Amino acid sequence: DPTLGGPEVTQAARAGDPVAVAAFQAVGQWLGHGLAGLVAVLDPGVIVVGGGLVGSTLAEKLAGDGHDVVLVERSAELIADLNENLDVQTIRGNGATIPVLMKAGIESADLLLATTDSDEANMVVALVGSVIFKVPRVAARLRDPGHEEGFRRIAREPGGERVAINPDMAAVEKILSLLPVPGAVDVVEFFDGD
Repeated sequence: DPTLGGPEVTQAARAGDPVAVAAFQAVGQWLGHGLAGLVAVLDPGVIVVGGGLVGSTLAEKLAGDGHDVVLVERSAELIADLNENLDVQTIRGNGATIPVLMKAGIESADLLLATTDSDEANMVVALVGSVIFKVPRVAARLRDPGHEEGFRRIAREPGGERVAINPDMAAVEKILSLLPVPGAVDVVEFFDGD
């Protein structure tokens, strides 16, 4: 189940599991649809809220690129897995609360990524980060088009860069781009190549 995130999904993807591979491709698309530009101009100082597949993958990539990453996650079990497998600072707690965000260092963060599986929590994290703490770059993972639209309206207000990204739609776009013939779903090659 790719929503679990952590080492199980990473191992499954490396073993070629199609669901895990698709999940990682969706995360890659997410990076390519808006975050790449935000990350390129960063000084170190990244907070990732949500340690599932999207959050842990982003934290791993950003830490590997030399950024100081703090990952906030509610689940003690997931925190234990993350501590074993990632070279990032972890904080256990509700990332949609001001005390936890302050413990994570939001007052000096350059980038805040809200990647939980809850649109509502991600919106709260993003709004607290951008409005109260004036984090210069904020990205929120939002799946519901209504939430995306609301966040985009807020993002138009002055006060930093704000991006709403839907990794599910990015995955759909990627899959559709792989279909060479409109309407084709399965292509099977026979033994002799016909």
